[in-house]
Amino acid sequence: MYFLEVIPLIYLPKEKPQILSYFSQKKFKPKSLVLAPIKHQKIPAIVLESEPLEKKKLLIKESDFLLKEISEALIEEEFFPDYFFDFLEKASKYYFSSLTLSWFSAFPKNLKNFSKFWKKTSFKKSYSWKLKDFNFSPSPTLKKIFSQILKEIQKEIKEKKQVLIIFPDNVILNLFALYLSSNFKGNFCFFSFSLSSKKLAEIYKAIFFNKIQIVLGLSSSLFAPFSSLAKIIIFDPRNNSHKNSNSRPFFDNRTLAKILSSVLKIPLIEIDPLKEFEKKKTKIEILSLKENPEEILTKKAFSEIESKKNILLIVNRKGYAPYLLCQDCFRVLSCENCDSPLVFYKKLNLETLKIEPKLICRHCGKERKPIDFCPFCKGYLLKLSGLGIQKVKEKFPFFEEFSKDKQTTFKKELKFIKNFLSQKEKKLISTAIISKWFWLFEDLFDLAIILRAESFLAFPDYLSFEKFYLFSLRLKFISKKLLIQTFNPENYLFKSLKEENLEKFLEKEINLRKKFGFPPKGKLIRIVYSDKSSLKAKKEAQKVAWQLKFKKIKFLGPTPSFIFKKKNRFFYEILIKLENEKEKNLALKVIPSDWVIDVDPVKFS
Repeated sequence: MYFLEVIPLIYLPKEKPQILSYFSQKKFKPKSLVLAPIKHQKIPAIVLESEPLEKKKLLIKESDFLLKEISEALIEEEFFPDYFFDFLEKASKYYFSSLTLSWFSAFPKNLKNFSKFWKKTSFKKSYSWKLKDFNFSPSPTLKKIFSQILKEIQKEIKEKKQVLIIFPDNVILNLFALYLSSNFKGNFCFFSFSLSSKKLAEIYKAIFFNKIQIVLGLSSSLFAPFSSLAKIIIFDPRNNSHKNSNSRPFFDNRTLAKILSSVLKIPLIEIDPLKEFEKKKTKIEILSLKENPEEILTKKAFSEIESKKNILLIVNRKGYAPYLLCQDCFRVLSCENCDSPLVFYKKLNLETLKIEPKLICRHCGKERKPIDFCPFCKGYLLKLSGLGIQKVKEKFPFFEEFSKDKQTTFKKELKFIKNFLSQKEKKLISTAIISKWFWLFEDLFDLAIILRAESFLAFPDYLSFEKFYLFSLRLKFISKKLLIQTFNPENYLFKSLKEENLEKFLEKEINLRKKFGFPPKGKLIRIVYSDKSSLKAKKEAQKVAWQLKFKKIKFLGPTPSFIFKKKNRFFYEILIKLENEKEKNLALKVIPSDWVIDVDPVKFS
């Protein structure tokens, strides 16, 4: 009989044991994958140690629990490299994550299916890959950047080493894959946990046994099991799509890449395409909306549209109007479940084929019919406020419309873009979601107009000005002229854009961040607590705030989250400002495990 220590691939709170003990009738290899009984389930687990039971008799006698038996292995051999232990331990510490959650995040989700195909799969001669129906040619600027990447990895390729190239989105990743298929004769692949279990097992095994030299990926690619990784390249490092803001532990590729490069002692290279975009001489004009705040376009913008052929209009709100405002009590109608402003839509009824008005919550998707009076004050002066994409489309019916909802797949987006690019005159109204397709649009538009700059800036986010500046740089890449409409043209952000003075903008931003203790001056950690009771959520937030104050840790809050109520739960948050490692360790002791922790947040709504 044998004594086993394993890491279960399931979330266990930090205060619970992260390494569990079992016994088995047979010896399992370290780094193999077994099924460990936890409560009434069998959970995949990684074997850390397997020793004869006789060596652990004293330990077992002194313990106050009975060992359970592990009898089944999913993968009996080693299937990941040694550096995972150091890498995931450091990632856990950095992100205040439990060790089990970090390990759970580092492996495919359906490990039972994955393990079946791992056993069956055999190696291929070629692993080169490209997406079906994705047949665009990289633009001249991108070809220049892509050739720079190939130059960066020539040494590693000659030495038969592996290279990881991480992209912020699948559009630029697929463009580079097309470029590689014509300019590289070796094996390369796309790695993602979203692949089918069969395909993932095939690629996973090939990477582990060094059959693939170049690995392209998005968020999960840093967890590919490299056997001879020699260099990591981050493409577009200023793009916040590298950060996972949807599920814990909110890893950021840029930070994980730094951790992994330090563990393996290999170079980390950043390829920043925005440096090329900055060189482009695109005329930028700032237009004031103060005189006609209700108009979609200023007179200047309207006259520009009449003289241009290919035009892009950016409106950063879906629906017809972003919110419904009572002019008696000045409250905004919000969702009963989420406390999020209800967006006014004009939707086609497929049964009657008539356009019907709807109020829709953008968080939970709940729909309701518009009402005639305010639910707060019973007043009748309800006004559609703000500018949505449907309203702009109503004004410009001959423009194509591009936005995204939960039903919009990548294939649907691809189909739309291909049809759009085939048109003679390219006139498009879009939300900011179009930005990931900008790689295909170099110098495509004669004119681009941001209709409401404030729609990008109206969030409690210290990064909002920086994000807008970078978005404007991307628009320079695709248009010969850029107009920005705003209610505040005197702001330093717009002055810097007009003058194309990035240094001036950065100097102002850095001074402000130093003054208020935001990165790069210090580190930010956003912690969030939710409960079905608003009173309980508030009390818990105040309790943690008091403990942070007692430890002399700087913070903002507690405050209700930007969306205070989501799906009948109330959210409070605290923004912790850390200046050194000592403060980080103190904060870690204060934050309970039922709080959501986001280290280096880039999203605040």
